[in-house]
Amino acid sequence: MTENDYDPIGGHTKEEADAAYEALFKELHGSVKSAGEARGAYDGCGGDEGRGAYDGCGAYESRSAYEPGGGKVAVVGRRDPDADSICAAIAYARLKNETDPENEYVPCRAGELDAETKYALEYFGEPQPPRFSEWVAQWAGEARPGIILVDHNDMSQVSDGIDMADVIEIIDHHRLAGAETPAPVCVRCQPCGAACTIIYGMYQERGIDPGSATAGLMCAAIISDTRLLRAPETTRADRLACAALANIAGLELEAFANTMLSCGCDGIASEYGAAESSRERE
Repeated sequence: MTENDYDPIGGHTKEEADAAYEALFKELHGSVKSAGEARGAYDGCGGDEGRGAYDGCGAYESRSAYEPGGGKVAVVGRRDPDADSICAAIAYARLKNETDPENEYVPCRAGELDAETKYALEYFGEPQPPRFSEWVAQWAGEARPGIILVDHNDMSQVSDGIDMADVIEIIDHHRLAGAETPAPVCVRCQPCGAACTIIYGMYQERGIDPGSATAGLMCAAIISDTRLLRAPETTRADRLACAALANIAGLELEAFANTMLSCGCDGIASEYGAAESSRERE
């Protein structure tokens, strides 16, 4: 089975979709894994067996020694946030709060949300994160808070108020754009379709179940960034993560994706799918 054998626009049933995912797991891992067991098989971007021992830029535990602004750290996406920026901030803040209770990690947004993101947040009962520029202003004149950049590393895309915080970590799936920081920081950049694919891998590395709502948000982010796995940037890791997260969240993947993407006037059978769907009918 090749990466392109599975066509999520082709109207497959859930059983057919699960069979496709199982075949992909078998190819990658040498044994059949059901879509429901996908969370245990995911290994980031196709890493080796040792990936499970990864402890995040020299151990998550070491982060507890960082105490900016009384232990406050914002997790923020890019200036023009999409679903991946917002959902990555929420999901990673939750992971950090669980693995580093010494500090408080707060998801923030850098700008106004688009329709797709609003739909995803409402669907999973998640409130909009506070705007970073307003959140960071609370610490003016005090110890500087920290900030983790997700879904971007280009300083031209950072949020207003960045000069009031210290960048301590970057998680991204875009090209490197010469980010400059005053001190060494943890950086994790991987070639995949969404930042949430990377973050889901980090949940797996720590053996932490994200829960249905957080899994749903990460799944929505991958759907949005890859246009339901149809964008050319889509990787095997995105497909595996999307399958596993949809199962954890209990989503009917195509129905949910079609509604969410249509909020941005870009349903599944558009941009990447319309031409192929038309050719298949001929």
